[in-house]
Amino acid sequence: MSKYYSLVTNAGKNALISALANHTSINLTTMSVGDSTEPLSASWEVLPNEKHTFNINAIYPQTDDPNVLIVEGAITANVGGFAINQVAVFDENGVMFAVAQVPSTIKPLLNEGAAKDMSIRFYLAVENASTINIKVDNSVVLATRSWAESLIKKKEDKGVAKTLDDALKLEIAGNYLLKTEVATDSDKLDGLHGNEYHQRNSANPSKVTSVTGNIVDLSQGDNFTVSLSSSGMLTLTNPSVGQSGVLIVSGATNISGFSSNISFRIVPTGLNATETFAYFVQSEDVIKMGRV
Repeated sequence: MSKYYSLVTNAGKNALISALANHTSINLTTMSVGDSTEPLSASWEVLPNEKHTFNINAIYPQTDDPNVLIVEGAITANVGGFAINQVAVFDENGVMFAVAQVPSTIKPLLNEGAAKDMSIRFYLAVENASTINIKVDNSVVLATRSWAESLIKKKEDKGVAKTLDDALKLEIAGNYLLKTEVATDSDKLDGLHGNEYHQRNSANPSKVTSVTGNIVDLSQGDNFTVSLSSSGMLTLTNPSVGQSGVLIVSGATNISGFSSNISFRIVPTGLNATETFAYFVQSEDVIKMGRV
C-alpha cells in the first residue's frame, strides 16, 4: 500500500449504505488535521492527536473520474504551531466519514518566524458520488488561489482567453449587444437563438415561475418563487450564459447547501424563513449568486 492514502471509515461506510438504501444524501461539513503517525484505522471516530477543526470550502468531482470527490478546506494564518500528518472529514452529525495519511507538513505561527494560509485538499473515492453534499455552516468560505487558477485555466484550455477578465469580455462581445450596436435579429437579446427567446418568454408571460422543492430549472424562466418544505440542497439546472433573475425562497431555513455551480462571494449563513437571491449565469459551470 502507498505510504499516503485515504480510507472511508466504518461509520462512513454505514452512512453510505443507509443513504443509498433510503435515497438520502450525506452532508459533509468539516475537516480536521492532526500530527499523529499511527497507522490509519477504519474504526477511528476522531483523529488520535487532533490539532484543528475547520469548515469545508468546496466539494467537487475529479475531472477524469466523477466518483473521486475532491474535498477542500483552508486553515488561516492565525492557526498553527503544529505538524499535519493526517486529515479527516466529518458529516453534519460529527461522524468521521473518511481519513487520510498525508505528507508531513508544518503549519507555523507568526511568532515562530513564518505564517501562511494553508489549503487542505482531500481526495475521496466513493462508489456513488451523488450521495455526497457540501453543507456550509457558520463560516466565510475562502476562495483559494488554486481554485481561482483552475477557473482561469479552464478558459485557457478552451482557447477562449489567457485571463478570466479577457474571457468575460469575449463572452460578452460574442453574446450580447454593445452600447453602440443595433440588433438585426434577436440572437443577442439574451444570448439565445431567436426561437428560444420567443418560446421561453411566451411560455412564461408573467416572468415569474413557481417551484416546489429544491431544484430550479432555469430553462423554465428567469424569476422564480421557490417553496422548500423539507431540507435540501438548492440546485440550479439548465442555465443559459447571460441569464439573470431573482429567486424568492420561502422555507429558506431548509436550505442545507448549494449546488456546485453556484458561486457566492460570501456564502450566506443564518438564513431567514424567506430569502431573496439574485443570480447571473457567467458560464455553463458558474452561476454568480448574491443574497438580496
